[in-house]
Amino acid sequence: MVKPAEETPRRWIWLSNLDLVVSNMHTPNVYFYRPTGSGFFDSTILKEAHKKPSPRPALPLMILEISHPLLTRKLIPVDWSGGIHSFPSWWLRFTPLCGRPIALAGELRSEPNRSAENRIRDALKRSDNEYVPSAIDYLEQQNDLSALARGPNTFKCPNLAIVGSGCRSTRLILGGVGPFTWAQVWGPVVIIKKGKMVTINVKESTMVKPAEETPLRPLWNSNVDIVVPSMHTPSVYFYRPTGASNFFDPTILKQALSKALVPFYPMAGRLRRDDDGRIEINCNAEGVLFVEAETNSVIDDFGDFAPTLELRKLIPTIDYSGGIHSYPLLVLQVTYFKCGGVSLGVGMQHHVADGFSGLHFVNTWSDMARGLDLTIPPFIDRTLLRPRDPPQPAFHHIEYQPAPPMKSPRQNTDTTTVSIFKLTRDQLNKLKAKSKEDGNTISYSSYEMLAGHVWRSVCKARALPVDQDTKLYIATDGRSRLQPPLPPGYFGNVIFTTTPLAVAGDLMSKPIWYAASRIHDALLRMDNDYLRSALDYLELQPDLSALVRGAHTFRCPNLGITSWVRLPIHDADFGWGRPIFMGPGGIAYEGLAFVLPSSANDGSLSVAIALQTEHMKAFEKLLYDF
Repeated sequence: MVKPAEETPRRWIWLSNLDLVVSNMHTPNVYFYRPTGSGFFDSTILKEAHKKPSPRPALPLMILEISHPLLTRKLIPVDWSGGIHSFPSWWLRFTPLCGRPIALAGELRSEPNRSAENRIRDALKRSDNEYVPSAIDYLEQQNDLSALARGPNTFKCPNLAIVGSGCRSTRLILGGVGPFTWAQVWGPVVIIKKGKMVTINVKESTMVKPAEETPLRPLWNSNVDIVVPSMHTPSVYFYRPTGASNFFDPTILKQALSKALVPFYPMAGRLRRDDDGRIEINCNAEGVLFVEAETNSVIDDFGDFAPTLELRKLIPTIDYSGGIHSYPLLVLQVTYFKCGGVSLGVGMQHHVADGFSGLHFVNTWSDMARGLDLTIPPFIDRTLLRPRDPPQPAFHHIEYQPAPPMKSPRQNTDTTTVSIFKLTRDQLNKLKAKSKEDGNTISYSSYEMLAGHVWRSVCKARALPVDQDTKLYIATDGRSRLQPPLPPGYFGNVIFTTTPLAVAGDLMSKPIWYAASRIHDALLRMDNDYLRSALDYLELQPDLSALVRGAHTFRCPNLGITSWVRLPIHDADFGWGRPIFMGPGGIAYEGLAFVLPSSANDGSLSVAIALQTEHMKAFEKLLYDF
């Protein structure tokens, strides 16, 4: 119990009518802070500071007006701490007043959105310096102020209350450890923009091992297996219920998983370093993690399936603190929703497999759950990607050069927003038609036009200087580009990086097809000679870890785009139908984007992207403006 550090006045404080008509409860608030290092939120410092007089004037809270039972009323709180001229700015009281637009529900549904906006605006205008004292006088004439207190009956259907986060009492709350950060919160009162905060209850965790004896040996990693981020790539599948009594029966799933791990035995191993310190896979059959979980949420709580932190809860968390040998290379989580649906969260260590090989495994597992046999056996020999002896790099590999920095440093911001945007077939056709503008005669693919448009839009959203260099990193599968082509079941990473470079001013001022042309020309260079040269170039580098892509690679003014359009991401049918959605379970870095196909085969594509929060709104507008 923290008490004042000094003597304070011992007296009664009179409560105004406005103080009395609020709900008799403690208003809950939560602040979130990012870690900063030692001394972070020292309890002694906090308790001592709590005893001292506050140097910041206390700001009033906001509550809501009561509603009329016969109409629907939208309630907008008004902060009157500085709006009533006779009140000093430090007035420590509740000043609960609000605008109260009233409308018939039918009118709101049938009229344009701006009609509702006008009603709100008009109601707010009425809450002026004359209206507020009148409200105080009105309360004085009431016999029982407790009858006017707001509660569950106030805001329930057909009425609505909205509390905005723009009030001054929620801005710039600073302490010795830094500013607070907003997080999504779900409770009986607070509504968040993109769904609920999901609570996951783990029922059981099992380490599933191969069903038969498998080779116990080290597996050498190629240079392109080494230069990927040392993390588990997250992805999530969602399935609607079918009514089957054995819908996503964990026994069926684990038995099929154990069977699939026999041909894909490296997946059941662990990472380790060889005598030279190079990362390899120790095929020791220790198994993969299979988690069974449940939640009171429903699939629709995830809205458009944007890869937010909430979505990340559907994938097991990896503890990397024990070293690379300590964690499974594959972690799986089957989450059962209240609606009867299921999600499958997958975390796959990137040194083990790229997207193509990872999907080969997951789709084989799903086939075996349906009783099917292995169709394409994995080819487990990565020496096909050994460099030449001696190495003979023949090109200047810009993809492994440092990313262009900002010419004019900006204020650092750690606030990143992740969003997903859908483009219909018609929108994509309209975008591709832009390739014929201004007399251009070269045909660019739909992907080149979309990627160019995203690159161009991001440059504009970031308001890059016209002389700013910007590099685009495009993940490029080398399987069909190498000669001879790799075997169909090659298991490992074959991802190279295409990196067109441009000046932001050119991208922003020239037609969309100009950005597509930069991408088109860069992709043409990615042939067998260039890829073999890349393998040789990597072999000559003293420290491959210095070339690993990360936050420094994609951040402003640069961008990364990974396309899953040609990957079989919707083929994982475990016996209860194909997924309604499959996509990334998170985006680790600002400036990284994914292009996803639709599960409905309707020709639409979605762009999932992480950008600084201040840039995301502008990007959304620019993405659809063509």
